[in-house]
Amino acid sequence: MGECMTDADKSELRFSADRPIESPAQDELEREKFAGGVARAISEWREDESLVLALYGPWGSGKTSVANLVKAHLESSGESIRTTVFQPWQLSSAETLSDVFYRQVGAELGRSESKTTERRIKTLWRLLGNSTGHIRALSERLPKAMAPAVLFSGVLGILVLRLPPTLFVLPAAEIVAPLLLVVFFLCALFGGALSLLETSFRLLEEYYTWKEGSDDQSPADIKKKLRSALSEGTGRVLVIIDDLDRLSEPETQRVIQLVKANADLPRLIYLLPFEREYVEKSLDACTSGRGSEYLKKIVQVGLDIPTPPRHRVVEFWESQMREVLPELFHQSSKEAERGSILIYKAILPYFENLRDVKRFVSGLSFHLGLFRAEVGIEVNPLDLTVLEVLRGFEPGVYRSLPRLRQLLITGRTSLFQSEQGKSRDKSIIEDLLNTSRVATKPLAGQALKGLFPAVALGFPGYSTDSVTEEEAIREQRVCSENHFDRYFHLSVPDSEMSKVELEALVSALENHESLREELLDLHVRGLLGPGLEGLYAHRSRILKDHAAPLLKAMFELGERIPKNLDFLESRSVEGICWDLANVCLRRFEDKAQRLEVFKASVQATGAPYIPVVVLELEAGQRSFPWSHQEPLFAQDGLSSAKTSWVKVIQGLADSGILDSHAQRFYLFAKWREWDNSSAPREWMVGFARKPAGAKDLLTHMGRQIGDTWTFDLEFMTGLVPPNELLAEIEQAVAGSQDEETRDMLAAFRQSVKRLPGEQAVNDGGEDRTERGPTW
Repeated sequence: MGECMTDADKSELRFSADRPIESPAQDELEREKFAGGVARAISEWREDESLVLALYGPWGSGKTSVANLVKAHLESSGESIRTTVFQPWQLSSAETLSDVFYRQVGAELGRSESKTTERRIKTLWRLLGNSTGHIRALSERLPKAMAPAVLFSGVLGILVLRLPPTLFVLPAAEIVAPLLLVVFFLCALFGGALSLLETSFRLLEEYYTWKEGSDDQSPADIKKKLRSALSEGTGRVLVIIDDLDRLSEPETQRVIQLVKANADLPRLIYLLPFEREYVEKSLDACTSGRGSEYLKKIVQVGLDIPTPPRHRVVEFWESQMREVLPELFHQSSKEAERGSILIYKAILPYFENLRDVKRFVSGLSFHLGLFRAEVGIEVNPLDLTVLEVLRGFEPGVYRSLPRLRQLLITGRTSLFQSEQGKSRDKSIIEDLLNTSRVATKPLAGQALKGLFPAVALGFPGYSTDSVTEEEAIREQRVCSENHFDRYFHLSVPDSEMSKVELEALVSALENHESLREELLDLHVRGLLGPGLEGLYAHRSRILKDHAAPLLKAMFELGERIPKNLDFLESRSVEGICWDLANVCLRRFEDKAQRLEVFKASVQATGAPYIPVVVLELEAGQRSFPWSHQEPLFAQDGLSSAKTSWVKVIQGLADSGILDSHAQRFYLFAKWREWDNSSAPREWMVGFARKPAGAKDLLTHMGRQIGDTWTFDLEFMTGLVPPNELLAEIEQAVAGSQDEETRDMLAAFRQSVKRLPGEQAVNDGGEDRTERGPTW
């Protein structure tokens, strides 16, 4: 598929980075006024303590975007508020939340102040951060430093307990081993002691460094002086702490504790956008299930992100889809009607915000790129859209669809099925829908019925469309047997015909030779059936100028395919060939012209099989009083067509081609019916005189049941007397070493003997006594 894509097609493989907006100009959900109100409330805050303001909203609701809009409003308002964005989710594993928090916020504090005040604030803030850091470092490092000593003491205790009391009176050889063990553990103890001393000296060095800078001040003293220094200044700092709901529970707890520890400092304003339920749940673990109450003590003002206007989400979805999949909005009237139902009842209700739309469009864009071809896309745009919705929002339903392929396509649930069968199939679909969310189960049900109309038979109450297999093929629907697999293979399987190949077939309609080669190539690749079905489904594109070339190609094609299905079966190759031949002839309104085209095509190709099918079905339709289809030919025209066909058969019989034709006995039966001359009888007698023909004839007339052969002698009624045929066959297979042939001949001989009024023939076949008239 990839080699068929143009550069323009590849450019449609768009992926969204799902980035929040940065400025009011990018606002598509009318949130600028809300953000402006938040910014105004922040700028008017003049209290001595800090302000902790939270923006509540689920994932994808635009919390970061609103925070960015607040920041933009403050920056454009001229207020003396500096902003820093702290994103704990992006910290590396080597960094700690408190270190980065104090360093980042400290960089903003004191700006726009006098040099003296700025240095004082930064120094005090650094000391506050260092004090917190040292307490944390000591709590983390001390257990690690003590580990070797604890391990050694435990091992040494066990060793002393296990030493025998007579250790020091034993010979020297028996004392060496324990002494070495003691020395080993002493060395281990010495190594552990060195490690402990190293860590202790480092901690002491850091402690005295901090103590020297702090002038022996406690964290409480430092914080008191910092509060005083901040109160003397005029500038304020807005600290936006984003992505709290992306952190682990312990990390979320530490960030909230940081905010709580510094919430009493003036001129600090915190803006925390997060999903409320997640943060409360994270705090439950450290507050004995009282996370909600704990959060209320920290957050002074909690605001909910306004729900985006529904029409804005819908408009955004439609604008994105028009760019990525314009084919969705340019379809037949019937498909457009189906699309209107599915889009508003099974697609759009899933999208709650712009993030949902962006993620969906990214996935759809990728899958669409796999189906892009030079002539369009290889799938139905609406079906691909619905399946992509199920894949993204109902993964359990989507993953089960390939497993239920046959039920979804054919719909075993029908009016003719037993009640037990209907109940079973309905249960299967119900189990499938139960893998969806409770709130969206009706949406998933509507999507399934829009994709697979057969499913709706057991589930009344859902709107659905009726579609024939022909329409499903033409529209490349997922409910088509010919197209289902490609939707889940994400490419056109080798067993299916691509749109490029179908277009090549259609473009060859004007030239008989090119069309024949295209069809033969499909035949070799095992795609003849899907190719002809696709061509018939698009028969509206078969013009009058295409009729004669296509008719000849259908006639020639009939000579290349073995007859393995009854030609009346609609999905057999023979049946489709007849359908296409019928389409070709009906492109000519004048019946006389149809007759001439038919006769010329038969004579030009010398192909009898599909023409005789056309003629037989034409004759059969005339005998059906309920048939409303106009006859192909006039009454005398049908007779003339049969006469022309008989000439072709005569030529094939004379040249010996009929002897090896795959449909020779079917053709012979029609020849005998339509030709009153002795030619059919002569061909049959001559055919029976040949060893291969004799065995072939016996096989055709005979039927084996167990070890017994029976023969249908009516096949030869009124044409060749059975005793004459028997004589020809016996002469042809005389001396045959083939046991099966001898068994069939013996059984055929007995069948002829039992005919009333027939010639008696002895088992040896040598003496014949006349007992009655011959046939």
